[in-house]
Formats: sequence, C-alpha cells, structure tokens
Amino acid sequence: MNLLENAREGTGVLKYVIPLLLVAVFAYWWMNKDQTSVTEGDKMEVSSDETPKADSEQAPNTAAPTSNSKDSTSPKSYTVNSNGDVLNGNGAVVFASGSYVFDQEGNLIDRNSKRIILPAASISRDLGDKLNVLLSGLASTVTSEDMKRLFGDMIMKKNKKTSYALSNIEFNKEDHNISNFSKAEVMGLAGALKENINGKIEVQVYTNDGKSAKESSSLSDTRANVIRDMLVTLGVDEKQISAKGMGTADAEKAKYGKVDIVIK
Repeated sequence: MNLLENAREGTGVLKYVIPLLLVAVFAYWWMNKDQTSVTEGDKMEVSSDETPKADSEQAPNTAAPTSNSKDSTSPKSYTVNSNGDVLNGNGAVVFASGSYVFDQEGNLIDRNSKRIILPAASISRDLGDKLNVLLSGLASTVTSEDMKRLFGDMIMKKNKKTSYALSNIEFNKEDHNISNFSKAEVMGLAGALKENINGKIEVQVYTNDGKSAKESSSLSDTRANVIRDMLVTLGVDEKQISAKGMGTADAEKAKYGKVDIVIK
C-alpha cells in the first residue's frame, strides 16, 4: 500500500513540476530572443558597413594611371610645338610660350613667380636646345642672319641674355674634332664678332667623357680651343675669343656636353 500511495503521490507532483518546467523554458527563450536578434542584426550591420568601405578603398585605383601611361617627368615626354609651347606626352600644352625662362641652374621657371616648372634634370638636350632658340626670340627656322642679330644684340647689351648654349654641336670622341654643328649659329656668331670688333666672348665647354674629373677637364679645354680655332678660321680676331674647359663643374651640363658662349 505504501508503495502504491508513494507512486500516486509522485505522479501528482509531476503534474505540477512539468508545467512549471515548460513555463521556465518558455520564459528563458522569451527573455533571450531579443538579444539573439540584436546580435544577428549587429552582425548584419557590421557586414553592411564593411562592404562600402571596401568599395571606397578600391575606387581610387580605378582612376589611377596604368603602367602604360606616359611619365610627365621623363625628358622624352616633353616636346615643343611651332608656337613655342611646351607639350606633355599627351600633346597638351603645359607651359605656354612666353610664360617661362631658364634660370642659372638650367631649370625652366615661371617668368613671373620664378617657380620651377621643369627641373634641369628632366630637360633633354634636344628639348633644351629648342627652348634656348625659342627663348632667344628666334623662329623655328633659324638662319645665320637671325643668329648674327641675336649675338650682336647680346654683345651690344641690347639683349638681357649674357650666355647662349650652342645646339647640335658634337665632337668626335677619338680626335675631339667637331663632327656636327649648327652652321647658322656658328656663322652668325662669327659675323656678329666681326661686326663688333670690341666685343669679346668666352667659349665654355662641359663634358664628362673622361675617365676622371681631371681628364674630363682636359678634354673640355681641348674642345673649347677647337671651337675658338674654328671661329678664328672664319675671320674673327683671336683676341676677341677666350676658351675655357669646364669639365664636370656642372653635372647637368656635363651630362649633355653643353657648349656655352658667354659675353664678356
């Protein structure tokens, strides 16, 4: 009897315990469902935030120049048109004619602000020669008469320029005689000196062709005297011309073998 009564009593207790457990489980679920949904929402929100960041970080790359685009600082990327405007590799005018001049270091600078717009290191020999001619006020097709007028004005101090870099003058590296030069420039210079007998110039030659700075200095001295002798042969009084080898005194000029005619 006792066992039967105990069993009945246990069954009676379970009738109350089971519903209580179900209520507790439901209450626990109800209390935590909001937190679960918030957590999932946060994850979605973070994910949505990260996506536009990735897009915004990639956007500039689509506009960036490719490896095939021209380098604006490359000497070969600049050219000069018939108007004297400096063009970039894409053919766009970057420095309008009349807005630039050369400074003492060979940099192309803004005429008014004096800001460097093209450093000497990025100016090729060919571009430098063309700019020199254009800055001297000459047309694209230069004659010996044009050059005689230019050098004459420089000698008479009617022109503010006190030096002129000869273009296209080259030397044979074996015997150091002149192998190429601008006939218009040389003939014009000789003509100006013969017309202005009191005018004097110094021929300055730069080079780094020697095996050492000392040898380059000696080579440049030899070449300066070759130019001097050529002018004397053309009828210029030797007393009007001095020659000076500059060697590697100016690294950029030596790199391109510049020959300067300096008015004394």
